[in-house]
Amino acid sequence: MDDTGGMYGAMCAMTGLYHRNLTGQGQHIDLSQMVASVPLVGPALLDFTVNGRGSRRPGYPPGNRAHWPGTPLAANYRGGPTVAPHNAYRTDPGGYNDWCVIVCQSNQEWQRLVQVMGVPPWAAEDRFATVAGRLQHQEELDEQIEAWTRTLNKYVVTEQCQAAGVRALPVQSAEDRAEHDPQLRHREMYLEMEHPTLGRYRVQNAPFKLSETPATNSLPSPMIGEHTREIVEGLLGLSREDLRAGFADGTFWPTQRPRFPYQEEMLR
Repeated sequence: MDDTGGMYGAMCAMTGLYHRNLTGQGQHIDLSQMVASVPLVGPALLDFTVNGRGSRRPGYPPGNRAHWPGTPLAANYRGGPTVAPHNAYRTDPGGYNDWCVIVCQSNQEWQRLVQVMGVPPWAAEDRFATVAGRLQHQEELDEQIEAWTRTLNKYVVTEQCQAAGVRALPVQSAEDRAEHDPQLRHREMYLEMEHPTLGRYRVQNAPFKLSETPATNSLPSPMIGEHTREIVEGLLGLSREDLRAGFADGTFWPTQRPRFPYQEEMLR
């Protein structure tokens, strides 16, 4: 497990069954649960931006709380412990995605968070001493915690909490994940690549690492029809004359559409 900073991205090590089926030899597959789940948020984001439809179902706890205020503690839809604090808190500088999720699943974790926050006097009050008390006074608890988180960047809050053994993760935009996420950077999830038309830009790398046959993106996305010659002559075994004939009769490219310079080059 190379889970830098103690993030939730648990690492899963498995035997390379696909490789074993081909060669009879297995290999180690290093797959991050966090990295593999990154592409899954796309549909939810698209649904919200295009249709205005949020992902939170009506009647469920506000924000990221584990318990709806005023309901029995047994009514826990998450299936895990009903604890507090358990929410997303605004961070500096207060932009749309400037939030950090903090969860304390025991009194020990709560005391660690108190230390991270600098042992503020309010945290020593009896009403916050137990999980039951913190659940009963979640509004005041969240207000006090957020008064602290609003003074810090979400990555600073995350780093300080995780270093002390407190569960925390930043709320991230697509830009955050590509440019600022320390776990994805460590996993080399996004690589810079030179494209003949687009220039230098970041592309998503393979989310898994193989011990014997490393998987990585080494080429940019192809231009339209760029590899027609390799496919026709290499994979299909046809001749150069067959390639030219396919362009002439519209099989490989519309006759009424101008060809790109690289297509003219492949026909010479």
